[in-house]
Amino acid sequence: MRAGLFWKGLSGGRFSLSATLFWAACIVVLAAGVHIATILLIPRFAIRDAGHLLLERLKMTQFQILPPELNASLIDDPAIVAAACPYNLKEGPLRITTRPEPQEFLSVAFYQNGGTAFFAVTDRAAAKENINILLVTPQQLQSIEAEDDPDEPVQELRLIAPDASGFVLVRTLVQRAGERAEAEKRVLAVSCAVDTSELPEN
Repeated sequence: MRAGLFWKGLSGGRFSLSATLFWAACIVVLAAGVHIATILLIPRFAIRDAGHLLLERLKMTQFQILPPELNASLIDDPAIVAAACPYNLKEGPLRITTRPEPQEFLSVAFYQNGGTAFFAVTDRAAAKENINILLVTPQQLQSIEAEDDPDEPVQELRLIAPDASGFVLVRTLVQRAGERAEAEKRVLAVSCAVDTSELPEN
């Protein structure tokens, strides 16, 4: 009788130990999953939050060097200098123009209001050594194309924005020590302005 109780208790103890190990393993796996998901999502949330702050703090349609706290969220390389230009296409199409300097890296990226990039171009892809982009809404593009001369080639890249508001981010490299000031001048030389010249007159 006592032997039977002994084996029953031992069996029960083994079952409890197995259950404890099982749930401990589940907790470890769940914690690891949450940790990995957090690592993957933090950059997304950081960019999204930085995008909203950028639209709130910087002047519209004007490139400005990123403040340190926004630069840390959007740019993870101290060798990169960046400037941003918030826009709202309700004011009209946005034209981005620049003539990249030879041997100096330059990129122009377009972001939605929430911080999602939807188009980017570098100096290497510039047509005729110039970057000339007209950012428009679908309605603005329709109006502009209605006024196009079929015998005249389009001189700019026309880009449809998924949202009316967002920001443009231009980046360049500080390739040598002591050249940060020159790099800042390079990104600030990019033009970001509302251009209604191609829209039909009311």
